Amino acid sequence: MTIELGPLGAYLTAAEATAADAVALEEAGYGAVWLAASPAADLRAAERLLDATSRIVVGTSVLNVWQADADEVAGSYHRITREHPGRLLLGIGAGHREVDAEYTSPLAKVASYLDTLTAAGVPADRVLLAALGPKMLRLAADRAAGTLTLQV
Repeated sequence: MTIELGPLGAYLTAAEATAADAVALEEAGYGAVWLAASPAADLRAAERLLDATSRIVVGTSVLNVWQADADEVAGSYHRITREHPGRLLLGIGAGHREVDAEYTSPLAKVASYLDTLTAAGVPADRVLLAALGPKMLRLAADRAAGTLTLQV
C-alpha cells in the first residue's frame, strides 16, 4: 500500500488536537496530521480526528514503546482501520524509557514491539520507526514503511 500524505502535514499534540482542527486542516489542503507527545495505546485521539474527516491521514509521532502496550495498539489499529482504511499510520519509537526493574536495549524493545504488531496482523507498510542511528535505521528499512526523524 502506498502512503499518500500530500505536500502539507501538521504536527499537533495528541491531548490538544480537536476534531475541528482536523477538519480545518483538511479543508486547507493538508494531507496528514501527526499526533505528538506519546498518544495513548487506545488511539482514541487519532480516531476522533479520523471520524471528523474524510481523507486526511493521521499518524502517531510517536507511540512510546515503553508506555503504549503493543497488543492494545494492534487492537486499536484494527478497530480504527475497519472504519477508516488506509488513513492511519503508526509511528513508534523508544522515546524516553521509564524507570523499569529490567533493562532492555531500545533496539531490542522496538524489535520486540514490531514482532507483536506483526503477529497481530498490523501491516509493516503502515508502521514508521522513530530512528536516527544506523541500527534503528536498518530495522526500519527491514521491518517498516520508513522512518520519522523529527524529535528523535
